[in-house]
Amino acid sequence: MISKKQFADLIMPIEERMKTVEDYIKVQDFLFASFLLCYSFPYKCIF
Repeated sequence: MISKKQFADLIMPIEERMKTVEDYIKVQDFLFASFLLCYSFPYKCIF
């Protein structure tokens, strides 16, 4: 289906797109966990 598109060569494969989304979610989870740690224990915050 993608091969019929005009710019099909510019669309990343689904595996790469899924990996990008998974990596983004992992970073967001880490940032949220860091925020919770800083909020709960401000004297342990390294930021």
